[in-house]
Amino acid sequence: MATMGQSQAERAEVEAVLRSGIFHRAPKVASFFRYVCDRYFEGEADKVKEYNIALEALGRPATFDQKKDSIVRVEAHRLRKLLSDYYAVAGANHALQITIPPGQYVPRFQVKGSDNEVESQAKSTQAPPAVSVEPAITLSDPRMMPPSRSLAKLAPGHSGHLRSLVSKPSTLYATAGSMEGIMGTTRRRSAVLGWLARTSFL
Repeated sequence: MATMGQSQAERAEVEAVLRSGIFHRAPKVASFFRYVCDRYFEGEADKVKEYNIALEALGRPATFDQKKDSIVRVEAHRLRKLLSDYYAVAGANHALQITIPPGQYVPRFQVKGSDNEVESQAKSTQAPPAVSVEPAITLSDPRMMPPSRSLAKLAPGHSGHLRSLVSKPSTLYATAGSMEGIMGTTRRRSAVLGWLARTSFL
């Protein structure tokens, strides 16, 4: 249960929101907001139901059918958006902020900087997951390079290019994926990669 000090601060924040002008063109939303906050302060949060809001805040008749009339859900959505926009700009420095949680109509008074808010901000600033990178082919000893005729047999028409790649030690030359253009068929790729593996190049 909120203390008297907390209740006064919450009521003051409600009045601040109502005076802010965000409901200037949305009188129904203002009525909705006032109604749910009044019920909350009077200890009647259990009465904050769609039917009651429709009749007592939005002027719908007793024949209101929530299955056919979505006015409460529509106005609740508008209210959440207006509150979010308000606390993103004009009310950003308010120590106490009001939200209407999705799927509910009872207001929630959130102290800025509380655990829930810090956790939410932390999640939004988490670094994106690392992107995996193909292992690179790094050659350490050019003396292990096979004769040109062997390269020609492994990669016909590309032995010169492949030889140039494997003749520069301690340098990152290419990924296994980028060498597919040199190797040609799957069988030929397998042969070249097998040779690289045997010679400690992979």
